[in-house]
Amino acid sequence: MLFHYSVLASLALVNLASAANAFVGCRTALISPIAGSGRMAANPTLCSTQCLNTYGPSFQPPTFLYSVFGTASDGWNCHCSADVQDYMSIQSSQSVASPATYQNGNFAVTRLGTSFTLSGCYATASVGSIGQASDCFAFCSTSRSTMIGIIPSDGPMCYCELTATLGPAEVCGRSTVFVYSRSVAAAASGVMRRREKVAKRAAQEEMAKRLCPFKRLACIIPGTDSYECIDLSIELESCGGCINGTFGTGNTTSTGTE
Repeated sequence: MLFHYSVLASLALVNLASAANAFVGCRTALISPIAGSGRMAANPTLCSTQCLNTYGPSFQPPTFLYSVFGTASDGWNCHCSADVQDYMSIQSSQSVASPATYQNGNFAVTRLGTSFTLSGCYATASVGSIGQASDCFAFCSTSRSTMIGIIPSDGPMCYCELTATLGPAEVCGRSTVFVYSRSVAAAASGVMRRREKVAKRAAQEEMAKRLCPFKRLACIIPGTDSYECIDLSIELESCGGCINGTFGTGNTTSTGTE
């Protein structure tokens, strides 16, 4: 039994090690930190590590998807959050050469547990499929693309299939294209794809919740492009999710039964 436990613990560490963290920009303010998530860290990387350690070995949704580094009003300089923070408050990073370096006085926001890392920011980029989502990393996770892009000022707009045709490199800001890349092996990795599938479902359901008041979920009406707001605590036949799929981004859905 002790041996079995140690094997599981080792697998958990391998899963954590396989996950990368992606810088998603500087913010002027800290929005909706999870209560009790404040802590101290020497730098953004160590802050991300502390927040990332809430992942479990069984690919369950993590408590936190983002780390936010910067001293807040509560005195802590590292906070873990489920929210990407306000895209409208994005500030420029330090320089073109250091796209993932935040300027003093701002908050550095990092997406946890993704296979993508920031390559740089560009004025333009050639794109393939396009969608709009609150979590582009989860939204694009099911594609095998090795390069994706995010334009924060567009809501944000997600480009799940970028080509290598990029415009001039620029300091990362709200109107630039944040370009992220990953290896072919990472794109095909079953471990990361399962982890990101869970994150994608969580992102879709979070967006659906925002469409409906009072903790109801936006569920697809079959044969239409519309949705109805369902209280899952009352509709027992929903099995904890939307029977016909969750109204989310693009044409992707997540169902309550599998």
